Amino acid sequence: MPRKMIKPGQVVEPHVKLPDINSHQIIADQDFLALVHSLAGLPLPGYDAAELAEFQQLQKNFATFCDNESYPVATALLDRTPSLIVDETDPRGANKYQPEMLALAQKYREAGFTGITGAKEYGGSGLPKALLGGISGPGFNTFPAQYLGEIVRQADIHLMEHAVAAASGDKKLMLENILRKIISGEYTAAMILTEPKTGANLGANMECYATLSKDSDNVVIIGEKKYITGLTKPEGTENSIGIIVSASMNEDGEVLVDKNGKTLVTVSLVPLYMLDEKGNTREPLVPNKIVTGKWIDKNTMRAQMLQQHDFTGAEGFVLGEPLKGWNMMFKVMDAARLEIAHQAVSHIYTVWQMASHYTAKRSADTTESISVAARDETELKLNRLRAFTICGASVLMKMGTHLDLVGLKDDEIPKANPPRDSIIKQQAEARDLLTVEAPMVKCYFTNQARKLMIDGVHMLGTDGLIQHQVKELEANLRPTDIYEGPNEMMAKQVVMQQFYPVKDHGAGSIHIESKMDVFVKQTRENLKEWKRLHTGVTTNSMIESVTRALNDLQEATNWIKEQHLERASGDKGRKELAERTILSAGEDYVDLFGSVYMGMEAIRIGRHAEVELYKMYEKFGSQEMKEKPEYKDMQDRLTIAGVGVHHFVGKNRPRVEEMKENYIYAKKTNEMDALILAASKLDYVSEARAAAVTRKTKVVELKR
Repeated sequence: MPRKMIKPGQVVEPHVKLPDINSHQIIADQDFLALVHSLAGLPLPGYDAAELAEFQQLQKNFATFCDNESYPVATALLDRTPSLIVDETDPRGANKYQPEMLALAQKYREAGFTGITGAKEYGGSGLPKALLGGISGPGFNTFPAQYLGEIVRQADIHLMEHAVAAASGDKKLMLENILRKIISGEYTAAMILTEPKTGANLGANMECYATLSKDSDNVVIIGEKKYITGLTKPEGTENSIGIIVSASMNEDGEVLVDKNGKTLVTVSLVPLYMLDEKGNTREPLVPNKIVTGKWIDKNTMRAQMLQQHDFTGAEGFVLGEPLKGWNMMFKVMDAARLEIAHQAVSHIYTVWQMASHYTAKRSADTTESISVAARDETELKLNRLRAFTICGASVLMKMGTHLDLVGLKDDEIPKANPPRDSIIKQQAEARDLLTVEAPMVKCYFTNQARKLMIDGVHMLGTDGLIQHQVKELEANLRPTDIYEGPNEMMAKQVVMQQFYPVKDHGAGSIHIESKMDVFVKQTRENLKEWKRLHTGVTTNSMIESVTRALNDLQEATNWIKEQHLERASGDKGRKELAERTILSAGEDYVDLFGSVYMGMEAIRIGRHAEVELYKMYEKFGSQEMKEKPEYKDMQDRLTIAGVGVHHFVGKNRPRVEEMKENYIYAKKTNEMDALILAASKLDYVSEARAAAVTRKTKVVELKR
């Protein structure tokens, strides 16, 4: 019999068809977690029952849109790379999407999803951060390109909301109009940060400048920006708005720095086409002075391609206060990092669904006997993926609650006491915790997701290596540890900046405090309370495991405090050694924090499941309860909670002894560097700094 030949370009289907994604399973989990959190005394702040019901219906509508409209387009475009091409007829080199993408984008705007997390007063849906998982899961898993997928990463909308709050008069009215147009989908917005020579360290050696006017808040940009997503005007929109983070320069060409020589940053709004005084696009169109550079493909990522633009001569105006751009950026950074963590959890959710279907199908179809060991190993891997998604979603729901608390305006807090005083106290605690929580949660979840993705790919066998959607998810997950700050850098910043010296003026001594102390104290109180209350055998064993991890976190925190005391000693050699020791412990410290946080949410889920099972036992008895559909659901959730504690807390958490071993390496490195410097007498200058254009600087004293 002649062999069947495959024609060039023919798509060969995998021998086991992978399933459609069921976004409503994510919504069911979100509803369950919302119930668990509310019963645990963690209700969403500032919303009544009617509003919560409205938000839950919004999530269901969005999930239906993703499954019925978005996912079919995503699967149809899997073999057509890229999802957009350059329109050679457009002098700006505008992006031209495939027809299916354009039709989907129009449906998305018409459905009113463009401002799903935006404030209601500006036309958004006002979805609280605590419920973001019900949007990010379906969104990241089913959308065929980042142009649509980034709807859950709405940093541009949140930043514009802060800019509106800081403005007054005619400028406030103009910004409100622009914000409404972004939320409605009339305008698109692009956050523009990265430069050709800065890489991950945006704060150093910036060569794109905002030239500030003496008499107004208008700016003229000088320089280039790279890796820009979405500045070109997509079809169906009126304009595209660039939000540019750049160094600051005066009209005399002097770079503005603070007293320590650190470059002062300004955030500017720069439109693709010029705006009038009300924020509307001028008619006829007047192009801004933006020169489109080369297109940059995202390699294997199924997403919108990127661009590099020269903004020299482009006009815009300041958002927020000039010279205080980092203050503006960090108002939205915590929410942005939450969204990146959601992206990591969402991708593992999809892989879990695929792997569950795949293994069930292969087990049903095969005629070979499968060993008990192989079956148990498969089940364990599936439960690990599931534990990460459900426990991780619970962590992110709690962090979202903290963001919602901090974001409450004074008129949204009840006037009567005791609720008012209690909420204000919770706000202060949440604000302190977020500075540690946001970067560490983002680091932990993106790191863990990349490790678990390997399990998911392997469970799909050969299909995991060649099936396009699986590899797309793997590729899209890869850069999440860089988004909103590279993990390694953020981990080092946490251990360096979240520990601070406090001078005891009475005794004249210095001690070290850390915002991590608040987390450790609150967690220990919760564990003691859960231990005191009636719990089952499974939950008690989980509490013991998490308590051991918390003790490790406390020991690691105290050890890092000791190293910070060494930094404050005044001796140069001891200071350098202590700094290296602290930095070397950063990533392990973040992972240890993440394991405790995951363990706490696993216990919360496990306790709820055990209580529900006990109620069923009292009502139906041991035999009849097993026939109820709720029985299997609660048993599964209890199992998942146990696997979560075993894997993320017991098995894979870093040990303090290993962190302390880095001290020996740091000491050797310190000694080696001293020998090299003594021998060479060389001054080291960074390549980027050496290549930078030499400009005059001017010190500016900032008003608080």
